[in-house]
Amino acid sequence: TLPNRTRIAVASLHLPHTKETAPIRKRLCSAIMEQLSTQRCEGIILAGDFNMRKFEDNGTEQLCGGNWVDAWKAVTRSNYRKEYTWDGNENLYHGHDSFQFHCRFDRCYVKGEKLRLTHFDLIGNQPVDGKEGDYLSDH
Repeated sequence: TLPNRTRIAVASLHLPHTKETAPIRKRLCSAIMEQLSTQRCEGIILAGDFNMRKFEDNGTEQLCGGNWVDAWKAVTRSNYRKEYTWDGNENLYHGHDSFQFHCRFDRCYVKGEKLRLTHFDLIGNQPVDGKEGDYLSDH
């Protein structure tokens, strides 16, 4: 429950990672969103490693009655500087010579009329203790 007495459901997920598993991701995401929609709450936050490609965005936002808001799109107006949750040039989790590409695999979806998005940022893309290689995750 938020300070304004709005009850929210919060969940995280980690979906299969390959491009070929897009149909499985959609099915799993739909099941999770459906389950969250049954909760007695006035808003839902679903975040995590969706492992989605750009072509999957609109379909996911329309699942379970639609109205799912992609926090990155809504708050940053699709600011490319905050887009890539996997940036092999900035996050050296896999080392200097590996995975030198960038992609937005992670998402944060919000649903609910009483929820207002005001800020979005990427965290965890720097070494934990300032030492190279000590990252929380690869994205």
